[in-house]
Amino acid sequence: MKNILSKITFLCLFVMIFVSCKKDKLDSSNQKLVSSFTYTVGTDSTKNFSEEKFIYNNAGQLIRVEFENKENGIAKYKRYTDYEYNTDSLLSKVLSVGTLGVIFSNTISYNYTNKILTNYKHSSSSRNDEYNYVYNTDGTLMKMTWIYNSVPTDYTYKYVDNKINSYEKKEGLYTDKYVVEGFNNNGLVANIINYSLNFSNPPIHRNRYSYDDEGNITQSVYEYNGVVKETSTSVFDNKKPIHNLSSPLLPKINEPFYGRIGYSETHNRLSYTVTDTDVNNREYIRERLTNTYEYNSQGYPTKITQNGTSYNEDGSVRDTRKTTITTYKFQ
Repeated sequence: MKNILSKITFLCLFVMIFVSCKKDKLDSSNQKLVSSFTYTVGTDSTKNFSEEKFIYNNAGQLIRVEFENKENGIAKYKRYTDYEYNTDSLLSKVLSVGTLGVIFSNTISYNYTNKILTNYKHSSSSRNDEYNYVYNTDGTLMKMTWIYNSVPTDYTYKYVDNKINSYEKKEGLYTDKYVVEGFNNNGLVANIINYSLNFSNPPIHRNRYSYDDEGNITQSVYEYNGVVKETSTSVFDNKKPIHNLSSPLLPKINEPFYGRIGYSETHNRLSYTVTDTDVNNREYIRERLTNTYEYNSQGYPTKITQNGTSYNEDGSVRDTRKTTITTYKFQ
């Protein structure tokens, strides 16, 4: 299933441009900034946990995140991340430094033309890559080039009636094509197919998406040559989304094709179920996750408790995930 999952992940990246443009209908004018959150594995929050603290400038921009992980009450890992902005208040540099456990230093620099992102570079001792963006006159992305260790991969996008129609991914001698088969009534992608242009009769990969009225993806179905291989189903509440709490922590930049479907969720996910197929194309539940929430007076989550179970093809339990608890504090 590894190749299948990689296909799904990349298609999710493609769908992001549609669902991310959907305007959040929820009022966040009185929203406070997150000052910290604590992530606990298991039920003993005094010994095994991770904590992130967020520091802002007077303009409300995030300027530092401090992270610490403890096991049995002893600090095992620490890092900090500093954020810098240009005169247009756009993110210009991110520096991440590991100071305990794993020692490292990563730098990301962002470059703009007329306040539109045209390039960013990531450099560290183990990795050097960059993204270059070229736009059409109407502001839509025409081409993106990812250069990883001096090897380029090109993504070229085409539009019809102001909607994305297709794009091609060229990596060395190989080219894959992704085509939108249709949209739903709200203009969101309903079906995407992709195939290789290097073969005369290539296998066809198809992803089908269903949404609720708020644009949350409630079902994603992956097909290989017309046979369903994986189905993901999500259920959401009607409360204000957790990502609205953390969105001020991630300075907004113009990366229309970079992200995941999850960033567009307009409500909180209550459950997530993945149905897989075995070698005989028989369906079975591979994984099931559940989330429960506690909310503040504004309706935003202040505590998330997650449990999960994975299953074998015969339906027996393969693994039960330890309970994880995430709590948020505000300024």
